[in-house]
Amino acid sequence: MSLRVIQLTDLHLLPPGELLMGLDVNARLEATLKQIATLEPDALFITGDFCAHEPVQEVYHRLRSRFEVFDVPHFVIPGNHDDRAMMRAAYPLMPGEGQEPIYGSVELAREWFLFVDSSPGVVDPPQLDWLAEAVVEHPTATVIIHHPPIKMGMPFMDDNYPLRDTDRLLDILTTDGRRRRVLCGHYHAARTVSYRNLDVLLCPPTSFFIYPGADEFMMEDHPPGFQLLEWADDGSFRQTVYATSARPAELQK
Repeated sequence: MSLRVIQLTDLHLLPPGELLMGLDVNARLEATLKQIATLEPDALFITGDFCAHEPVQEVYHRLRSRFEVFDVPHFVIPGNHDDRAMMRAAYPLMPGEGQEPIYGSVELAREWFLFVDSSPGVVDPPQLDWLAEAVVEHPTATVIIHHPPIKMGMPFMDDNYPLRDTDRLLDILTTDGRRRRVLCGHYHAARTVSYRNLDVLLCPPTSFFIYPGADEFMMEDHPPGFQLLEWADDGSFRQTVYATSARPAELQK
């Protein structure tokens, strides 16, 4: 059975009517969801930063109703702008309660996915213990995490907001030498970087984009993005990065 997964990341939503650095992030998400509906995915992965600034409970409840219209499973992990307890109040999540990390394994169409919680900017030791066992049990599994586990060649993000203390994480993911995909967000750009046996697929945001080559924060003018990930019956894999075809009004100024 083939599998089609849509990944969304870095929504950075605000209350209706508010703008983020001149962008209507809510309209950008709606334009994205409209295009996703035409692709008929089997599942949605939303990889963190639901909220723009401080976490807001209403954002999580509002998003749950928007994702449920697709009538396919959707899986969420927190980013550094999220609150685990608020997410748990809105979504049926993986085991745990309150502010405990949100992580676990999921099987879809005979493909395994390992969801890791990096929202504090580091992956805690109990998760790493679990991940070390999970990659042995599911060696071909795809790893989903908010922060890239490696530097991505974007100076501003690499120097200021990288995932910290990655030595053991990278050891777990690379020691067996098996080719492994990592799906992530956080950097507000689209690119794929290979490191040892890892292919790190950076999903574009629905909110604002950061210019990849800048040493300081610099926005780029792009329509909201997402990526389609496809696993075929013959074992092949395809990644398609999308920009929404309908540009929200604030991008047309």
